[in-house]
Amino acid sequence: MSQNFFKSTRKIIGAGVNYKEILRATNGAKPENPVIFFKPISSLISSNDEDTIKVPKVFGAINYEAELGVVIGKRCKNVAPDQAMSYVAGYCLALDMTGMDFILDARPKGLPWCLGKGFDTSTPVSRLIHPEELEDPTNVRVWCKVNEQMKQDDSTSNLIFTVS
Repeated sequence: MSQNFFKSTRKIIGAGVNYKEILRATNGAKPENPVIFFKPISSLISSNDEDTIKVPKVFGAINYEAELGVVIGKRCKNVAPDQAMSYVAGYCLALDMTGMDFILDARPKGLPWCLGKGFDTSTPVSRLIHPEELEDPTNVRVWCKVNEQMKQDDSTSNLIFTVS
């Protein structure tokens, strides 16, 4: 798969509330199933792109989470967990940006998160990281600094629902 994987991307699927630390911080209950949300393709920008992140003026607080993005390389559906990794073409570093005013309003009402999660340029991604470059995707340090201040420092070993 080429470094321009983002140009052929057809779908962006996220798993919300998926770090154990989020549950600890919020005293939340562990979800029985992944909390899935979708982001539009227009949210995607590459580190090679000349585009920059543009936060809509109507947004108040913005949340940012560094994530290990998983790039699926071939069509699949209803894949057994023990077969899931055979569909992974690679990984990327992804920044999941969220307009929190919209999410905090939508969550308790059971409404979709699309307004908060789906603004244009809200998902910057790195180059494609080939599977052989990543020793263990279940134990990757994921961190985020904003203006040199650490905002997130976690590991994929603390995911509630793993890649597979």
